[in-house]
Amino acid sequence: MLDEYPVITKRQVFVGEEQGEIPVPIELIFKDGKLDIYEDVLRRNFFRLFLKTNKLIFQAAGFLGIIPINDSVAIEVRARVPVDNLERLLQLTPQYTPEILRGRLRNFGLNSVTVPSLLDLLATRLLDAVKEVRAEGLHYLYTQRVHFNSSPAGRILPFQSAKLQNSTGRRLAVASSAFVRTFDTAPNRCLRLSVKILHDVYQGMRNRKGARVIASQLAIAGSYLEIAKLDYSLDFLSDPLVRNPWLLPTTRSSYSSALSVAKMILKNQSVNIRSQGPDILLSSLLVNMEEVFEGYLRAVLTKHLNTNELSVLDGNLNEPAGAARPFFDEDTIKGRPATPDVVIGRLSPQASTELLIDAKYKPVQNLPDREDINQILAYALVYGCGRVALAYRRRRATESNIMSIGTVAGIEIFKISVDLGAVDLQEEEKQLADAIRPFCMK
Repeated sequence: MLDEYPVITKRQVFVGEEQGEIPVPIELIFKDGKLDIYEDVLRRNFFRLFLKTNKLIFQAAGFLGIIPINDSVAIEVRARVPVDNLERLLQLTPQYTPEILRGRLRNFGLNSVTVPSLLDLLATRLLDAVKEVRAEGLHYLYTQRVHFNSSPAGRILPFQSAKLQNSTGRRLAVASSAFVRTFDTAPNRCLRLSVKILHDVYQGMRNRKGARVIASQLAIAGSYLEIAKLDYSLDFLSDPLVRNPWLLPTTRSSYSSALSVAKMILKNQSVNIRSQGPDILLSSLLVNMEEVFEGYLRAVLTKHLNTNELSVLDGNLNEPAGAARPFFDEDTIKGRPATPDVVIGRLSPQASTELLIDAKYKPVQNLPDREDINQILAYALVYGCGRVALAYRRRRATESNIMSIGTVAGIEIFKISVDLGAVDLQEEEKQLADAIRPFCMK
């Protein structure tokens, strides 16, 4: 089990792209003749390792983020797709939650290292959420306040007034009670502190491209929330309205998304506020692009193909929410079910499975790997489906969104390609759906 409060050390950060090769000096990885890599990092297969001259090459797999290798080395894996496109992928897969490598918090020294671009996405989401909160209006409560003076406000409290007059000798002194509106609520404290924390982060990396703009926007957002107390105790995290935002009035629906991002920041899931010095502690916020691509593909096809005639279902979920099926015909044989990522079915004139798709977030040259073909063919047999496809994240300029690979025992196999780096990703999504639709209506 990872330590909750590890010793703070500084790491040298090496940067590379997903699926790319990231060389690291071998002396930083081998200590006393032994491989010095955290066991949990090795176990997760974040990288493929091989030697080249005096460098140890880390080949990044499908995770994005900053990954600690040992106490002196970390690797930042960046997406090949543009940041705007990556943000759209994450927006279309709201059910996906980035993974946190807990216990691997370390001081990275913001003056010498680039903070992961994922932090920019987090900051942007928080800024957008605060804008929505501002449009709806800040949450407020009415609290009872008791006044002791000669000018009563609200309801007069006779017993407390008599006690006050006897103790002070002031005949005109009166105790009164009134309900006063306050914006110093737990949800607002939560938002204000999260904005302050991120603002401090971006203030510390002025030389980084784009940091000044984000810092300025966070400062503006923070000024709007100054009506709430800056509460470093984090006591507000236990407040029912922060823990369960749906308890807030329906007129404050924007708080739900705003608080979810704010809590991620404040619960050491991106920035550790225990740092009191000029440097900030960052944890490893990782995005599994294989899972994101799968959810994104399903969301795009659901949006464009779900009609009165077609349905798009998740083959990873059991019925009725999804379309997973037992792998074997015999009920007595228990095993892992068949779980294609996308199941497109025909609703009329009679129900039928028209196309099965499995998403593969990895490079492919021409033909898919035999292992992947074997997997999708097995799904075809389970579902009795005559058309299956393997979907990949990259498309050449001369390549169509869907193309035939071949036929095996009457089962047509297709390759689906979507260009995640497209300048107009929404148009790419529409073209993808238009290309797939005819194969579901035959």
